[in-house]
Amino acid sequence: MGSQTRKASVPYNPFTGCPKEYKKRGAYTHKVSGRRIPALCILKKGDTQRSRSSSRSAPAAVAAPAKKCPAGYIYRKGYARKFRQSIRRKGYSVHRKNGRTYRIFPKKSNTVEVKSACVKVGEHIPQVELRRGQLQAHGYQYRQSEEFRRAALKKAAQQYTPAGVYKILRTAARMARKEKPVAAKVFTSDADWLRGEYAITSSLLKD
Repeated sequence: MGSQTRKASVPYNPFTGCPKEYKKRGAYTHKVSGRRIPALCILKKGDTQRSRSSSRSAPAAVAAPAKKCPAGYIYRKGYARKFRQSIRRKGYSVHRKNGRTYRIFPKKSNTVEVKSACVKVGEHIPQVELRRGQLQAHGYQYRQSEEFRRAALKKAAQQYTPAGVYKILRTAARMARKEKPVAAKVFTSDADWLRGEYAITSSLLKD
């Protein structure tokens, strides 16, 4: 078999095995489509590289340039999202920026194509133990005006430190996300303000 006529893969024969310079790749089930992929004989690594270098008819593959994302974001490739049977039956919740929560029921297809996008880099913020009324003792309530809330947060920061109050607000927002999405939005907004007001860095949040 000449190098110019080699194929990347040939059918696997269970009686004779694979030809020389080929190796067996076992059968498997495709995770997305669920289709059974039969066993094949594929070129060994060294032969694959030689075959590609000697072939002049096929154009060289050019890698697509990575999309540039703004600071604080990373590029996420597109992928196929697969839904379990229970998700298709019960649906799942989606929280919008306006504070409303919607119930989404996937269509009959068990997969959906998610497009590539720039996504915000997540930051791990340690959860803290919430004690009842620990911010209310300083006059903080999420239903109050922004002016009163932030004045109360400054008082609370004197007892718990700004980073401590930030962790409390982020933990409260995480816990209220499903039951009280409006409150969760206020907690997140106040936490972001607190971080900018006191220049809270990631190193302070690790303590």
